[in-house]
Amino acid sequence: MAQNYDFDTFTVGNKRAGRDEERPRASRQRAERAETVSENRKTVLGGKMSFFQKGKLDIAFLALVVLLMAIGLLCLFSSSYAYALQNYDDSYHFIKKQAIFTVLGFIGMYLASRINYHVYRRCAWAIYGVTIVMLIVVLIIPPISEDLNFHRWLYFGSFSFQPSEIAKFSIILLFSHLIAKYYNTKMKEVKLFYLRECPFCKKAFRYIQQAKEKHPELAQVEIELIEESEQVEVANSYDYYYVPTLYVAGEKVHEGGIFPDEVEQILRQALE
Repeated sequence: MAQNYDFDTFTVGNKRAGRDEERPRASRQRAERAETVSENRKTVLGGKMSFFQKGKLDIAFLALVVLLMAIGLLCLFSSSYAYALQNYDDSYHFIKKQAIFTVLGFIGMYLASRINYHVYRRCAWAIYGVTIVMLIVVLIIPPISEDLNFHRWLYFGSFSFQPSEIAKFSIILLFSHLIAKYYNTKMKEVKLFYLRECPFCKKAFRYIQQAKEKHPELAQVEIELIEESEQVEVANSYDYYYVPTLYVAGEKVHEGGIFPDEVEQILRQALE
């Protein structure tokens, strides 16, 4: 006879599973589930996860970006159309070129926003190092003419750019990485193992969000999310059977169905 599992109370028969008895690992089951995962996964920060990530667009933020772009183009046109008409016989000489770069930049911004942020973290030092090299190179190479005796641009044929613009991004990226890595080093590491379609995992996510909204001091607790069918090697290195499973500082503190008060207690453990 099939055994019924009540995951909300997480009992098997009359015993509370996972609390007072050892259970076998689910490596084979995880491996079988992992076969359905696409093979075009990239290894990032020690686990398997997709290079691109899915997520909802922040419409309000996107609208502000588009508005700023439009204002910038309008200001450029209003300040350059007379000069462009007089010298190039085309009032739109400057605005057309800038509009092309604006569209290309918008596309690049969207593609960059789809890349998993772990990829940026892994490349932070490399990007910073390349930026430093370019800033040194731009000081060494001679200016393009005696009339333009300044060192700001790197030229590659008809294409040119300012390394200082890339430096803005690389410095922000590196400092973000360092802050995320070393901020509140006393906080204990929290790992949450889950399956994407698991209804009990979805409950756990909801309870976590509710706990952080209700108790602002818990909002700073960061949780490493490990989708076990996508990060099989990582999941197999931990001893658990059911999801969701939570580890705090390397110690398993919960496995299976979970209640809101248990979520709050686990988050507080990370701050102790």
